[in-house]
Amino acid sequence: MSRTAESPLSASIRASHAARGLDAVISYCFSTDIDPALIERTVDLGVPWINFYCDSTYAFDYVEALARVTSLNWYPERAADARYRALGRPVLCRPYAVHPGALPEAGCEAAECIFVDDTPENLDGARRLGFRTQLFSGFDDVRNLITQLHTVA
Repeated sequence: MSRTAESPLSASIRASHAARGLDAVISYCFSTDIDPALIERTVDLGVPWINFYCDSTYAFDYVEALARVTSLNWYPERAADARYRALGRPVLCRPYAVHPGALPEAGCEAAECIFVDDTPENLDGARRLGFRTQLFSGFDDVRNLITQLHTVA
């Protein structure tokens, strides 16, 4: 897929925001996946862009370009904390497990969130904490879920 402003993702974000407004874009991307300019244009629309990264302790170079422009950098590795904070952008460092203590920082309740995982046991734990859950069986299912929620990933 092209990394230009005319990409399907860019068009989808603009159309969704124009039609019903977007609260945020939440993604899981590395710098090779998406053009940082797309994130900047989305933020210029008034839509915060939150990106989740993992393995950034050892692969920070793969995420740094995006981490410099996202509205919030979310990652699980405390060892990477200093590198993210040095960029001067907002950060949220939380381990992989569902962490209800992170919800006040995010400004939401568990019932307002959806936990997506491919492991039924993890979904059961999240459900007990009050999260809505979705079994991950493929990207089409997640894309459909996001469309139903009027959010673009």
